[in-house]
Amino acid sequence: MSWSFTLVKIGNSQGIRIPKIVLEESHIGNEVELIAEHEQIIIRSVKRNRS
Repeated sequence: MSWSFTLVKIGNSQGIRIPKIVLEESHIGNEVELIAEHEQIIIRSVKRNRS
């Protein structure tokens, strides 16, 4: 699935607002990993090992 969002100014930074339905469908929690490579940004959920 693909979505399109507009960057918004947040202080001196830029950000995106991700709708709740997108987070639910993507199973994204409160903690994410951000990967920037090859002209793209990948946001994915952080998977913690259970100890």
